[in-house]
Amino acid sequence: MLNTFSAYLGFISGLFIIWIGYTPWDENLPLHLLQARVIFASSIAWAILSTMLASEMQVNDMRFEQVFKPRRNRTVFTVVCCALMALNVVRFVGFGDATSMELGHFEAYIDTVEICTDLTPAEMSLAALFEWGMVLGLIAVVHTGILEADLLSSHESEE
Repeated sequence: MLNTFSAYLGFISGLFIIWIGYTPWDENLPLHLLQARVIFASSIAWAILSTMLASEMQVNDMRFEQVFKPRRNRTVFTVVCCALMALNVVRFVGFGDATSMELGHFEAYIDTVEICTDLTPAEMSLAALFEWGMVLGLIAVVHTGILEADLLSSHESEE
């Protein structure tokens, strides 16, 4: 069940990654920001669930320790980068506008983010840095899937 839910999250993230490529921020910033939030949330949830799955596999087969430890470390790195990115956005925009579900607050948030896309404010430059860290962390988590596939295929070739 956990594996299935993780796959759904990965699928949703993949669809939104493709979609966001057709939604440049300078043409439709509100939709772009919504897509980015879905991508970040579903990708990080996928990374956490895949780490939990690797932990369970490690309990049953110690060879998976070489998958679990790097995946855990890379997932922690990714989550920390996401939290620091969000913290810096909130430091610049303000907590109310960044987290509110009210349309007026969201419009104020959009206006503020649109102003700061030149990355002049230090908070937004740091947010961009941590966003790249998060993306690289997610790529590193995906890489552990290659390690896992290699481990599984080497086991099958031994049999």
